[in-house]
Amino acid sequence: MFGKENIIVRLFNKNEFYQGDLLKDFIHSIGLEWDNKFRIPERENETLDLIGFELQGRLNKLGCGWNNKINSTMEFSEKYFTSKDPHLKFQPAKEVTQSYMDYFEESNEWVRQEFFPHKERLFPKKDLSNYKENYELKEMKPEYW
Repeated sequence: MFGKENIIVRLFNKNEFYQGDLLKDFIHSIGLEWDNKFRIPERENETLDLIGFELQGRLNKLGCGWNNKINSTMEFSEKYFTSKDPHLKFQPAKEVTQSYMDYFEESNEWVRQEFFPHKERLFPKKDLSNYKENYELKEMKPEYW
């Protein structure tokens, strides 16, 4: 419909972004000049931590999940349960992670060949030998609060 020559393909990787910045990369890739007067939006859609996953999952089961109205329960979860504590960081099961990597390997290779033939790989191969899965909240500790 658009033609491959009319598509700008970029890798979503901070090391690949123009000046290491996603917004500057976008502006640069469409041929505009960066202006420091641009209003930068606040970060949104941060990853919930395990407490947030657990809480929001239970609220969803009670019918308090996303709907057409403003969802104050999700806003609450996003506000208070996006901890950067490594003990609370969601990490899918190792088998799930491997499954995703396997599933996208072929299409990633096609994208590499078509748009990034100078690269050996699109993304570094992920070594899962020391992978620490963390997808269930197994205990609550006072320091989490």
